[in-house]
Amino acid sequence: MIPKRMKTVDDLRSALRAGLKRQKAALDGPHDPKTILFRVSLKGKKALGNCTHQVYGKTISPASLLISFRPTSADYRLEYVDEKGGTLTDTWHASINSAFEQAEFEYGPITDWVKIEAHSDA
Repeated sequence: MIPKRMKTVDDLRSALRAGLKRQKAALDGPHDPKTILFRVSLKGKKALGNCTHQVYGKTISPASLLISFRPTSADYRLEYVDEKGGTLTDTWHASINSAFEQAEFEYGPITDWVKIEAHSDA
């Protein structure tokens, strides 16, 4: 049921986006801190077209990739990051090698990963 205060489709879209942001914040909240392990800029790199990532129905073009570790859930994430450093979306991986393999599946061989020393958002 749509609340009475929502009178337009734009009101409904705004409410849905706000709900999705709250869900993402709950999933990425302080209960599951992350440690960033590696970063690579995608400047000059083209996606191979093996898969696409969409946010709100639009295909994203990240500026860089991060590989992070979540100690609480003991998993790795390949994060797709915008120009401002915000995570657009991510993929879950059981191992760091799997995260690297996913990046190469999407962008081909990547040789310029930068190791990040002890950067955590905990």
